Amino acid sequence: MKNILDLSLKLIALKTTKNNFVEFRKAINLIKKLIPLSNLKIFYYRRLPVLLIFNQNPKVFQLGKNKYYFDILLQGHLDVVDGDKKLFRPKIKRGFLYGRGAVDMKCACALMILLMKELIDLKIKKRIGLMLNFDEEVGGESAEKMKKSIYGDILINLDGGYGLDLTYGERGFIIFELITETQKPTPAIKLWQFKGASDPVQKLARDIHNLTKEFNRQKGINKTAFGVREIIAESFPGELR
Repeated sequence: MKNILDLSLKLIALKTTKNNFVEFRKAINLIKKLIPLSNLKIFYYRRLPVLLIFNQNPKVFQLGKNKYYFDILLQGHLDVVDGDKKLFRPKIKRGFLYGRGAVDMKCACALMILLMKELIDLKIKKRIGLMLNFDEEVGGESAEKMKKSIYGDILINLDGGYGLDLTYGERGFIIFELITETQKPTPAIKLWQFKGASDPVQKLARDIHNLTKEFNRQKGINKTAFGVREIIAESFPGELR
């Protein structure tokens, strides 16, 4: 418990706010003192670091170039929202730890980092990893970028929130198909481009198309939480997937 508290205090004292790359480097150096470099990989997206910690040689996880498979992946972020400088001077009062990011989520990250250190020493066969990024509070684009590199069965995130209940859930793709029998003489026209369509399926196609355009124009929102990635449409009779 003392090791978790000590690491939590050190992490909270770092002002890992938006694009504070000097403090990001300090956090990474703390982790390097605990995790063997052979079990650590660092990726960069627009200078933003993303750390992957492996409980075994990374080659055991590798599916291909920069593609890794985990039986269990822990996930967290080390960035925080900015605040008064006194918030970055952590203190313990009446048995509680106070400081910027104590709940969201540096204490949880300290726990997971030290857990990974123990798992490396135990040499168990399960492929377990930890991913840490530094831009969750401003949209998480670096983690979004990493989705092309990470595959697995179970993701566990210890992010802070209200209450002490565990949240069980998952995110994934919804793929659906809608078919309309309405005929249109122009073969190349897309389903949502037919302005005169009264068919409810074609109206839905236009609505989704417009929603996608509007959503992709938005800035400063977490696109990892929701996104219409692609609309594929055939000529009339059309389908929307």
